[in-house]
Amino acid sequence: MKNKKTIRKTDVYLMGILLVVFAALFLFFQLVIFSGTAEYAYIYYDVADPIVTIDFSKQKIIVHYEQEVPSEYLTIYPIVNEQGEDGFVEITLLGDYKIDGIRQEVVITVDYNQSRIKIKEEESPQNICSKQGWSTAAPLICLPNKIRVEFDSTNSDIDFIQ
Repeated sequence: MKNKKTIRKTDVYLMGILLVVFAALFLFFQLVIFSGTAEYAYIYYDVADPIVTIDFSKQKIIVHYEQEVPSEYLTIYPIVNEQGEDGFVEITLLGDYKIDGIRQEVVITVDYNQSRIKIKEEESPQNICSKQGWSTAAPLICLPNKIRVEFDSTNSDIDFIQ
């Protein structure tokens, strides 16, 4: 005797309820947790302490320390370009993703006027990091290059970063 599996009415209801719950959670995080304007943004490279802090209110970039890179790289990272394209500030770090044994650069664009940041250029599989677009509060994460951007938002009462 064949055992037929069919979708019952209760299964459809359960799937619908789960879909509504996950959609509500997504909207909650997008509209409440990751909303607002950030006062500060922190750029991390592979460690617990930020390598760069961006102060949007003072329109200032603070480099805390230089990135450790192998001696064959002649450039000192991070590179801060105050006169980037379209008037935006650009910060360049050396990522961990390698192509033909060469570590790739990650260019991060800062827009002081709208308190937002995006990963402009990077090399990684499928370039997912640079496809994230602009962010004003949601973290930007680039795992292949071990770089992340986190925000200190003024409108959020919930502190996820300890």
